[in-house]
Amino acid sequence: MKRIIIWGVLIDHKKEYDKAIASYEKAIEINPKYDEAYCNMGNAYHHKKEYDKAIASYQKYLQINPNNSLAYSNLFELQLTQDEPFDEVLESKYSELFQNKKEIFIQYEMLKILETIHLDKVYSLSLDEWKQKYDGVSLGSWGWDEIDTWMETIEDSTKKAKLLEAVEVFKKQR
Repeated sequence: MKRIIIWGVLIDHKKEYDKAIASYEKAIEINPKYDEAYCNMGNAYHHKKEYDKAIASYQKYLQINPNNSLAYSNLFELQLTQDEPFDEVLESKYSELFQNKKEIFIQYEMLKILETIHLDKVYSLSLDEWKQKYDGVSLGSWGWDEIDTWMETIEDSTKKAKLLEAVEVFKKQR
């Protein structure tokens, strides 16, 4: 089964997403609880811009393996860029698991601040408080392509300016 997943990842890197998805579906057919197949399938759907299917794949992955912080981050980023509020049940679970791990929780709080700005919500942590809380903590290899592309679609100039300001702060957190 691991070979099927490796094959899917290789095909995915060649941008042959339909073939990769078929490979992941085959792995799921063999073992419906094979969490890695759902995560990789979510990534492939994300690349294909089939966002609803990507979200569903990430959610299924998290039902099987709720301890993977990367899957939560992928899902929250996708929900943000699709103008959807974060799944509150998953947010609660994520907070329960990772709130005491700064090197992980930094990503969630970054995305939460962006969601707050975008959806005109209130969040308990301001941008300045975020900078102070995470001083010296790296966002690691966070990729900005999805967020940068999403921000280009924001039409409200005031909101866009606030989002750009926040993202510039976040990008310095390397």
